[in-house]
Amino acid sequence: MPARPPQPDQRPILCAVTLDTERAASLRHAWQRAASSGRPLAVAHVVHERPGDAGTYQRLNPGKRMLPHGEIAAMLLERLIDDCRASLPAAAARLEPRQVLVRGVPGGRIPELARLLRAVSIVIGASRHDRWQRFWQGSVTAQVLRAAPCPVIIVDAGGEPVSPSPPRPGTGWHAPAGSQLHAP
Repeated sequence: MPARPPQPDQRPILCAVTLDTERAASLRHAWQRAASSGRPLAVAHVVHERPGDAGTYQRLNPGKRMLPHGEIAAMLLERLIDDCRASLPAAAARLEPRQVLVRGVPGGRIPELARLLRAVSIVIGASRHDRWQRFWQGSVTAQVLRAAPCPVIIVDAGGEPVSPSPPRPGTGWHAPAGSQLHAP
């Protein structure tokens, strides 16, 4: 029996997104990275609505009939992907991303998805929380950095990779500015 030719590495790039258009830069960055490397792209959103956020998905769907959060999130994810595709060069726009919609706490579910999909990297948008929000709510980005099984690329609103503030001692991660970040 002849040996099978080696298969190309088809592990995806996982892009974790919120559903606001301000964070679409991270999706464009991940999409272009996937298209240029020939890798598949998985676009994930974690449906997570805390009591203090009541109505977030409904507010993102103003004037429409009441739908379950998951259905609204699926429609908004599709719209975000379509808008991103329209802004990309034709070669990149041909890439068909896999849509992943899960429920849970984003800081835990994103690394879990990366493990399940065997992602080669995670692309996530930089958050714009002020210091007090970060203190009380925590940062999804920091949680993902600590638990990620692969490199994490943080992208700012302009679509450029950034490095987070220097970590406190004992947090377990660090990378110089401009580099790809790795979780321990």
